[in-house]
Amino acid sequence: MTEGYESALMASPLFSSFTEDGARSILASGEIIQLEAGKTLFEEGGAPDSVVFLLTGKVEAFVVRDGAERVFGQMDAGILIGELAVLCEAPRAASVRVIDDASVLR
Repeated sequence: MTEGYESALMASPLFSSFTEDGARSILASGEIIQLEAGKTLFEEGGAPDSVVFLLTGKVEAFVVRDGAERVFGQMDAGILIGELAVLCEAPRAASVRVIDDASVLR
């Protein structure tokens, strides 16, 4: 199921030096997940169990404080999400919600 995502991966500065074969290898080593708009990718306070690379779509990070939702910003395809929680072995600092249908590599 890696077909067509190689160029999305290679467009990122993180993977820009990869060949198509290298990109396919990275894609094959994880799981590609399709997410509809409105779906929550990570929950604030959740376990740091995975990192995802946003292949397509758009997401936003937010927290809820005093009953109000505060959005930190939106993220477009081509970035890693959740790496700090995994590297620091810390709970998720924010929730992440899909705002445009997305594909992620976990």
